[in-house]
Amino acid sequence: MFYLIYGPQFETIKRKQNDIVKEYLYEKDEFNFVRYDANVTPIQDIAEDCAYLPLGTDKKVVIIDNCYFFLKPKPKAPVEKEQMYDKFKEYLLHPCDETIALFCVVAPNIDENNEFVKIILNTQGTKKVEVKDLSKDDFYSYAKNYFATKLKVSITQDALKELCARVGNDFACFKNNAHKLALYTNNITFNDVCLMVARPLEENTFQIFNYLLRHQNDLALSVYRDLEVANTEPISIISMLANQFRTLNQVYYLAKQGKSDEEVASTLGINPVRAKILRGNLRSISPNKINVVLDNLYHLDSDIKNGLVDHSYAFELFLINFTTY
Repeated sequence: MFYLIYGPQFETIKRKQNDIVKEYLYEKDEFNFVRYDANVTPIQDIAEDCAYLPLGTDKKVVIIDNCYFFLKPKPKAPVEKEQMYDKFKEYLLHPCDETIALFCVVAPNIDENNEFVKIILNTQGTKKVEVKDLSKDDFYSYAKNYFATKLKVSITQDALKELCARVGNDFACFKNNAHKLALYTNNITFNDVCLMVARPLEENTFQIFNYLLRHQNDLALSVYRDLEVANTEPISIISMLANQFRTLNQVYYLAKQGKSDEEVASTLGINPVRAKILRGNLRSISPNKINVVLDNLYHLDSDIKNGLVDHSYAFELFLINFTTY
């Protein structure tokens, strides 16, 4: 039996894998369970193991992580030169009924035109599983439980909410910061989270954007230098900053049509509070100046990518010299 499992994060995929394993195996051991990484183990070796009958048990589960060959374009992998895909295809066409094979890949989608994916999906009994991110409430519950049972430290409710807001639904980022906080203190507070956990890049960029429109260039520069310490590339900030000004341009035209903040938010797919802030920002800058800024950001991005200017120095000059008139 085949499972085709994919989703944007490994942690949520792993949770799904555990649920499936429990469904088929009362207890895992070396005879009924094995996990492979398709990035490093040749697919013919994996197929050979899948074809073997289980010993001393009715079923065995084989998990194959990182099935990169299901993606388009196909990423590079250390094992690619060793792959014997014909052996893999042969197994897929004649699978062992006693083996539950879980083919997994961390990706928002898979290439359903892929030869192997087609065979798997057309095999009777195959289950295709898209593993989506947890909702905010479920992620909060997961995080709360993680601190209580895994790390065995206390964290205040406002601290946990702030941590979840700063890491989004990124499990890897959450775990990294959770362990860092647990090492710092056994009683985590809101201030501890603010001190130890960086704000999301998008939030920092929005902060730079607002400071520029308020003529607080020094504060915008300060935020950027904090990001620079964290090895954030200006290219990423420039792209997000350009998106902020494009959105501001869209807000201007919608507001000119008499749209309310709620209507603007709905049309652009943004938070109504953000729509209100952006509408207020229009008092600080003209539509013509917005277009000039976008043009400047485009040329700055191009010059940095072509190696014509020092990326950090050039972006600092942009922040220092920015005006809304």
